[in-house]
Amino acid sequence: MLPWLPRLFGTGLFILGFKEIGDAVKESVKQQVADHSLRSDVSKQVELTETKEMVYVKDLKPGQIIRVRRGQIVPVDAKSLTTTSIVPCLTGEAIPETIGENEDILAGSKVPSNVDFIDMRVEKTEEKSTLARMDESIKKSQDEKSSLEKSTNIIVSYFVRGVFVVAIVSALVMGFLVSPIAAIQAGISILSAACPCTLGLIIPLAYRVAEKKALARGIQFKDGKKIDAAGDIDTIAIDLNGTFTTGGLEVVDDTTMPEKMWDYLWAIEKDVDHPFA
Repeated sequence: MLPWLPRLFGTGLFILGFKEIGDAVKESVKQQVADHSLRSDVSKQVELTETKEMVYVKDLKPGQIIRVRRGQIVPVDAKSLTTTSIVPCLTGEAIPETIGENEDILAGSKVPSNVDFIDMRVEKTEEKSTLARMDESIKKSQDEKSSLEKSTNIIVSYFVRGVFVVAIVSALVMGFLVSPIAAIQAGISILSAACPCTLGLIIPLAYRVAEKKALARGIQFKDGKKIDAAGDIDTIAIDLNGTFTTGGLEVVDDTTMPEKMWDYLWAIEKDVDHPFA
């Protein structure tokens, strides 16, 4: 009887469907950020020095002696039992630094290639380690909304109420002046045209994507407010010990050595496992 009437309701369903898709995408990105754990690159098992037994890192207790071998990442905060060297990866350094007996070794540090193994005494469990605290900080950052997100939520809440009021008033007016069908068409048209998808979905999604992109590059924002503040940065001050590094060593230039000497150096250093080699 009214073949065009279902299309009016179809428009409303389309808007609702679009919103659900947007929510799904936002939650997917948010979950990817949450799954980005600093502990994901750490071995799940570690060797006990005395028994040579492999145990799960989650079961380690303070006081146990573990052995972390060449190239492995230290899974928990510990103290070195001997004078050795370690790569403090959390600081971005690629060059090993010397540590003495009974000095702290933070979780996330790496045993350099020129050291066979390091025996160390566990100081904290996995859940209380430095890496665990950083992971927890990353999760909390997702719950702290930026000022723009908070403002958006307030605007959207009032905007949606206003749209419903306008749609209802328009529908009543059209119902009295024209017909019930015109009232339905007017109400649905207003609801469809005034859908706050951009405010309600795109802005929060943009922040989640920003967090994901930053984490992929080793940058952690404590909360959404810090992302807002990053846009106003025009100067970066680095202290005396500030270091910019890519995390790897590389020869970039030489102006004093004859070209043929490179072949000799390569022959000498190719089998050496020292980081500089």
